[in-house]
Amino acid sequence: MMLHTVHPGETLWSIANRYNVSLDALMQVNTIHHPNILYIGQTLRIPIHPQTSVKTEPVSEDIALRVSRLEKQVGQLSEQVEFLTRRLQPFGFLRETIKPKGK
Repeated sequence: MMLHTVHPGETLWSIANRYNVSLDALMQVNTIHHPNILYIGQTLRIPIHPQTSVKTEPVSEDIALRVSRLEKQVGQLSEQVEFLTRRLQPFGFLRETIKPKGK
């Protein structure tokens, strides 16, 4: 068994994937009933089997990849907010336009 502390941005699926274990196995070992309920700082037990190898990627590449994905998601969310704002404003649902920071 190995221990993992949950960090911001991690999901149960991403942790299971990182340690090459199934989501079901991770949930079972940690008595988790809802995979979407996870807390920053929570300690999870990771079942490690002799034939299981832990993925070891350089930390800098992992962080750069996460940042890139988050930047893309923020851009997509910003576009969605702008689109929905334009669509809802004529109906009086919004009193003022929501503008993303920096625009």
